[in-house]
Amino acid sequence: MFLIDSVSMIFSLQNRSTIGVVVFIMMLIGTVNAQYSLVGKAVQTGTKTYQLTPDSLWKEGSVWNNNKIDLNNSFDLYFDLYFGIHDATGADGMTFTLQPLSTNIGNAGLGLGVGGVTPSLIVEYDTYQNTPYDIVADHIAIEKNGNVDHNTLNTLAGPIQASASSVNIEDGQFHTSRVKWNATTKTLDVYFDCVLRLSYTNDVIANVFAGNPNVYYGFTASTGGSKNEQIIRDFHFVPYKKIFDTICAGDSIQIDISGDLTYNWSPDSNITSTTSSKPFLFPTLPTQYLVDVTNCYASWQDTIVVAVNAKPLVDLGPDVSACFAEGKTLTDTLPNIYSSVQWSNGSKGLTIVYTKAEQVIVTVSNAFSCQSKDTIVVTAYCDSMSLCFPNVFTPNGDGINDDFRPCGNTEEEINSGNISFYNTHLTFMHFVIYDRWGIKVFEEKKTEIPIWDGLVSNNLASSGTYYWVANYSDLTNKAFEKSGYLTLLR
Repeated sequence: MFLIDSVSMIFSLQNRSTIGVVVFIMMLIGTVNAQYSLVGKAVQTGTKTYQLTPDSLWKEGSVWNNNKIDLNNSFDLYFDLYFGIHDATGADGMTFTLQPLSTNIGNAGLGLGVGGVTPSLIVEYDTYQNTPYDIVADHIAIEKNGNVDHNTLNTLAGPIQASASSVNIEDGQFHTSRVKWNATTKTLDVYFDCVLRLSYTNDVIANVFAGNPNVYYGFTASTGGSKNEQIIRDFHFVPYKKIFDTICAGDSIQIDISGDLTYNWSPDSNITSTTSSKPFLFPTLPTQYLVDVTNCYASWQDTIVVAVNAKPLVDLGPDVSACFAEGKTLTDTLPNIYSSVQWSNGSKGLTIVYTKAEQVIVTVSNAFSCQSKDTIVVTAYCDSMSLCFPNVFTPNGDGINDDFRPCGNTEEEINSGNISFYNTHLTFMHFVIYDRWGIKVFEEKKTEIPIWDGLVSNNLASSGTYYWVANYSDLTNKAFEKSGYLTLLR
């Protein structure tokens, strides 16, 4: 699976008058499979989807990345937030939080699960009006040092109505937010539903974190006397990075960059869809794929380079037979060019000895861990093939006796009852048919039984008597020559 971003999370919960939700998600480019921890009632409910609190009173949960990030580097992330369905009776909201203390913070204090956490930088998504310092509308603010009281100097920007079009975001819908940190200009931008709502410019490394640029990031949430289910999902770092992956020839790989709005892949060959967020790529040669990704915040291009390794060649040859009842055996030996060999009968060596009738499959691998398979059917065969030939056939299209073909008379041939038996046991067949004037009307040279459909140069052969000659050999190395007459009736 193609992983573009990773999240390390712990969920912080703190008591508040109507205990709230703090949510934090962060994506770092190039970090794959980052470790994260879930605390309290936070649970993962799907791919990049976390329920921070259930729709229940007095619940806690948090998610924090186990690794610190360096604020000397810029970051840009966006994610979907779900605030529940209860408006007047719902609580409490979410925050995006940076703090240098630990990854299990948030189990004490007041205010959206980060109350009293000092130092800290918080993006607050508040859905409950705490008087006297909150505004009526569900709102956004940027705060510091675990203090969400907007009547203090700890509120750095806002509060402002979260949605540019509605006072309520507890509407049962997911809302997209973007948090962007520019380390050069020292500006933090907060977007909600694709609209820039707040900006704050300050040297937060010096003035919030006392010169320490290394901080943890995470989401926290809680409910108290009021409640809501609160969820975060589809978090992405913008832009993505160049990704390298490798497949074996003939295989495919699925790319998953879901969560955005539109996609346009190129080239359009060896890909299941050029507009999908989860296409399968199956190039036959090393290929660089480009995808133009667009969401309501930005457009960018991602690069996926897929290398293709050749599969090993393996050939056991044609199916074989031996008279095992007489103690005979057959041997197959593979060249010493594989990193591993596995036979379906359990053998792992290059050489296998067949001592009975069976179907054998060999699986080989090369240094790239690419695999190939081949199958051989081994049959028991002791008697020489002595074919008999009918003397009459009626190619009139009624489905009965329409072809002239030989039949077997050994026990194996009679028990087989199918053409494939003859074709796998013949090693040579030369068959010729002449009309009454000695003109050749049909001829075949191959290792399969002959079949004449009664046509001569795509025209119907005349009714009458014909003469045939057959020269053939079988797996016992015995040669046969037979001839006779046949009558064609229409």
